[in-house]
Amino acid sequence: MKSIFVLCSLFVSLSAFAQETRMPMPQPEEPPPLLQLYPVGQDIRVERGASQDYGARNFWNFSFAYKTPIVSGLVEYGQFEDQSGNTTSSIDRTHQEMMIWGRWHFLRGTGTSFHWSLYGGLGVGAYKEQVKTTVLGDSHTDDTGTRIMSGVSVGAEASYYFTKDFAVVGALEGRGLFAGDFDPNPTGSGVLRIGIELPL
Repeated sequence: MKSIFVLCSLFVSLSAFAQETRMPMPQPEEPPPLLQLYPVGQDIRVERGASQDYGARNFWNFSFAYKTPIVSGLVEYGQFEDQSGNTTSSIDRTHQEMMIWGRWHFLRGTGTSFHWSLYGGLGVGAYKEQVKTTVLGDSHTDDTGTRIMSGVSVGAEASYYFTKDFAVVGALEGRGLFAGDFDPNPTGSGVLRIGIELPL
């Protein structure tokens, strides 16, 4: 009788252990998606002029992004204006563009307040450019109309959380931009962004 009691007790213990091992382990909480707003952006590009000399162009840049831990989507608007000439003749150039970028954050680090990532991206968008030429008071404007552009990028991003719901974020990005009349094609570009990051 005692042996039967011991065997029954052992069977019950093994059954309880098996049920515990089948219980799902608690999963770490998934971080919420983030909204990033970049009101301050500087885009410096290398272009070739009419004299075949290379020069840097400074673009004003505004963007916002929806970010998850692994991927993010960014929409940006950029504008550049250039004026040259004298009182007799002048050339005014205005360039505007909008692009949508998909980015993969392939390397990430997270601390209590400081988060960072390295990412690569692909982008597509459209641009248009106007060139106004004025000679002795007479002006003529050439408009490219809307044209397609694309790009590839690689960059680094870091954010610092002052509270759980507010962070300052910055990004430094290098990229190549492709379009039919860019010179050179692709055009090299470096972008610095500073903004805020908000959990959704």
